[in-house]
Amino acid sequence: MNCFELNKIRVVRDNGWNLQLDHLDFPSGQLTAIIGPNGAGKTSLLRILLGFDEDFQGTLSFMGRAKDSYKTLEWARQVAWVPSQMEVTFDISVLDLVMLGRFPWNQGLPTQQDQ
Repeated sequence: MNCFELNKIRVVRDNGWNLQLDHLDFPSGQLTAIIGPNGAGKTSLLRILLGFDEDFQGTLSFMGRAKDSYKTLEWARQVAWVPSQMEVTFDISVLDLVMLGRFPWNQGLPTQQDQ
């Protein structure tokens, strides 16, 4: 089974830039690297996979199920992202920052098991 599967993806931006993929899948249990030159569409692809960018044509599936069929909370429990750079503009401990990743499960009320 594929973790992610994309079919007939097309992204067109106002500046004329576009990304087109006929078919792309990411098999479960395998490590996949996305490499390419600047402007090749790596970030756009990741934004689609994460559900951050829904302004595209085509279909996205996760674990054999269409992305559109997931409710927001259900999707948040399946797919996560940690940015390589992050500017935090308020005081927060590392533990509290990490616990934000548990929010889809505990709605901000950490359990003993979370800690």
